[in-house]
Amino acid sequence: MQTVHDWHLLWMTNKSLKDIAEKYNPVIRGWLNYYGKYGKRELADTLKQINMHLCYWFRRKYKTYRNRREVSRTMMEEIAKRERQLFAHWAVGITGMVG
Repeated sequence: MQTVHDWHLLWMTNKSLKDIAEKYNPVIRGWLNYYGKYGKRELADTLKQINMHLCYWFRRKYKTYRNRREVSRTMMEEIAKRERQLFAHWAVGITGMVG
């Protein structure tokens, strides 16, 4: 989770969701391949944390959602369901948020 925090997604508001996916999908795929065999529970928590960071990114990028936490979560979950192949963890079905 510290690695996800160190990505500083909040400051990438000049990037699109596709750009972020291209940058971090190799890392996420590696985690899925390596940790997916034995540490599935911890991996799922980490991948949901990525989704939360993406939700924070969404709220920061689109100012109309800045103070609308639930709406932004719903929007990101809809994007995740609609664009399942965008992120590697969305493709395996982890589209929900933590908390």
